[in-house]
Amino acid sequence: MNIPSSKNPSFNLLSPLLYSLDTDVLIFSIDNLTGISETIEAVFPRAEVQKCIVHQIRNSLRYVTWKERKAMAKDPRSIYEAATEEEGAEALSDFSAKWDKRYPHVSGSWKKN
Repeated sequence: MNIPSSKNPSFNLLSPLLYSLDTDVLIFSIDNLTGISETIEAVFPRAEVQKCIVHQIRNSLRYVTWKERKAMAKDPRSIYEAATEEEGAEALSDFSAKWDKRYPHVSGSWKKN
């Protein structure tokens, strides 16, 4: 098997492992380290890559003041526990309306991931 190489260290580390899988993988939940998403997408172009919810919440709280952390940590729950995509989008919209003025990067991260 001819495995392509890249200047991306994650690609060179992970691609042989991913290419050795004898099945198609459709969903990956990752911590979003640099290069991992691109490597997975190169090997499994049909796969959906999602950021792990624990890492997403941790990343969301990184720049939030201690005073507001508890409130913000509670609010995304309605996003990731939504029964449908529409409910999740509505919950994200509510979250954005509440927090974007002080922390616009947080809802942007949720929209991206």
